[in-house]
Amino acid sequence: MKLDKIVAKQEEHSLLLRRLLQAREEETGPENPVPSIGQLSDLLSFEDKLRIDEELQRKTVKYLSTIGGANYGETVRRIMRKITSSDVWSHFSLKGRKGKRRLEELSVYRVLIRAIMKSQPGSTNMDAESQIAETLKHAPGLVRRKGNVSLSL
Repeated sequence: MKLDKIVAKQEEHSLLLRRLLQAREEETGPENPVPSIGQLSDLLSFEDKLRIDEELQRKTVKYLSTIGGANYGETVRRIMRKITSSDVWSHFSLKGRKGKRRLEELSVYRVLIRAIMKSQPGSTNMDAESQIAETLKHAPGLVRRKGNVSLSL
């Protein structure tokens, strides 16, 4: 009898603890698994980790999908900015054209697509892909503008 009471209390405490931890995660949001990526080599290092670690992929999608934005385009830009800067993205195009690296062959790309689609219910793979391509297209211009601003200061 006493053992049954102890087991019941333990189960009750476990349930309360799970609820508290879940509430805490909902308040603070998921932990950021994306490291500081300031250079192309950092992104490629993160890519290597994503390729072999499905749990890291899951955590990254979960985190990035919480970022959001006022509209679809802003959501995509904010998610991509959370990963790295326009300087790094300027080395990529979706299909690898114009001598750039091909983003669509990387795990980072698949994580981006999943996070965007999770963040924007009802969006399609094609919607996400075209917005990523558009963001990549403008990355070199943003880098140039940023360089001009810092020179004029």
